[in-house]
Amino acid sequence: MSSYTGSTALKFFLFPYITGKKWEARTVNRVLHNKAYTGITYFGRTTGKDHKKTNEDTWHVLTDVTPAIISQELFEQAQSALAKLRGLHSGKAKHEYPLTGFVVCEKCGSSLIGSCLRGNYRYYHCRGTYLTASRAKICDAHYIRADWLEEVVWDKVKSVLSQPELLLAEVGKQVENEKAHYSTGTMDKEIK
Repeated sequence: MSSYTGSTALKFFLFPYITGKKWEARTVNRVLHNKAYTGITYFGRTTGKDHKKTNEDTWHVLTDVTPAIISQELFEQAQSALAKLRGLHSGKAKHEYPLTGFVVCEKCGSSLIGSCLRGNYRYYHCRGTYLTASRAKICDAHYIRADWLEEVVWDKVKSVLSQPELLLAEVGKQVENEKAHYSTGTMDKEIK
């Protein structure tokens, strides 16, 4: 029962997945946290059709079921490295980006997200400018200064709020559109 060395395990992820696609981050994350690769198999980790996770104290270890493909030592080294990464990157943003999820790229329609460059310079940029595991880069939009964009949006919001008749007119249009939509018998279908 041989185990992969560290470099062999790394090469494992450099090759395409069995389907030919690139490895996705969440797949690699599941592999890195799965003790089954060390030869430890648990029974009773989940329950029912919805596979809800159970308490660890109810799990049963099944011996000699799964062959180990990495050593326990290598697994522990990986867990230690992951813990260091979690310490470096808490996952909490250091700056606020209030427009994230509300603004889209003018070029491709993807969401704009916030990022900080060189420590303190806040920007919004298009998600489509990134290559991901499931798609190629689809946009070449430039970064937009966050302070400028937030000021432009806030000025527009203040302008609209200072003219309540604009808001009422827009609400009226939406109500009329909904009435027209439901007058075609859609409401009866939805109720049924």
